[in-house]
Amino acid sequence: MKKSLSAGKASIAAIALLGLTAGNAAAQAPPKYPVVVRMFTGPDGLSHSEELPIPMEFKRAVGVRFGQAKASAQNTRTMEWHTAPHERYVVTISGATTIELSDGTVITADPGHILLANDFTGKGHRDQASPVGPEPWVYVFLEINEKP
Repeated sequence: MKKSLSAGKASIAAIALLGLTAGNAAAQAPPKYPVVVRMFTGPDGLSHSEELPIPMEFKRAVGVRFGQAKASAQNTRTMEWHTAPHERYVVTISGATTIELSDGTVITADPGHILLANDFTGKGHRDQASPVGPEPWVYVFLEINEKP
């Protein structure tokens, strides 16, 4: 024989469950959906950034390159200011690094971070040759266009 809750007990259980769910929802931050951080040259000649939704249209890549930067006492330099050679996505797989834009913004590229490099002119950006923290920064470059 199956046991069932009476209508009164079922209502109390449902109200309690809704109360717990509502309390948890209020305590939790809204989900953060993935975005692309686009780095671009502004009219002032400096590199700036903006967050964009992940593009869902098809883009043909002309090249893919995996790389990693390992932490070491010898690998602590910051690269010189430079611009993107062409349009590319930089996706962080593991570890983290920092990218400083010429407008003063500092971006931390950690796992899952997607950067779209579009700052082809001006002062540009510079990044750490070494990762942030002890774990190597592992990334993939998705080359979209050979020329800006």
